[in-house]
Amino acid sequence: MSKYQLRIEKCCATPRITNSKLKQIAQSVLAGEGIERATINIVLVDDAYMIELNQKYLQHDEPTDVLSFNLSDDVSELLEGEIYADVDQIARQAQDYGVDFEEEVTRIIIHGILHLIGYDDRTDLERKNMTKKEDDYLTIYKQGR
Repeated sequence: MSKYQLRIEKCCATPRITNSKLKQIAQSVLAGEGIERATINIVLVDDAYMIELNQKYLQHDEPTDVLSFNLSDDVSELLEGEIYADVDQIARQAQDYGVDFEEEVTRIIIHGILHLIGYDDRTDLERKNMTKKEDDYLTIYKQGR
């Protein structure tokens, strides 16, 4: 049995990335961060679903690119969590940043997993550190394409 149990759900129009690529990204980050065991659901949603989640959990009335929920009792034993990624928001960001959808969704999944592991982006320093990690894993992923 794999040390990483990764489930991908798509609750909207099929995004332009395969489940196997999403799993490959997640496995790369988990292994790189030294996570021994993990069970993670990655759910690709649309704006409407993300707005509901964002209202319910963060009291924000707008879409966001990703929300991560750490469900672990003890991260050192088993990292459990859910990552919701908004494909509509990701498509807009990809266009704004001049990158393709696959690159942006890869960055967002990396970002979501880093949050599950315990990284945060509330301060400038935290954001800088997370962005550096995202860039490093994105570079690794692109080299393996």
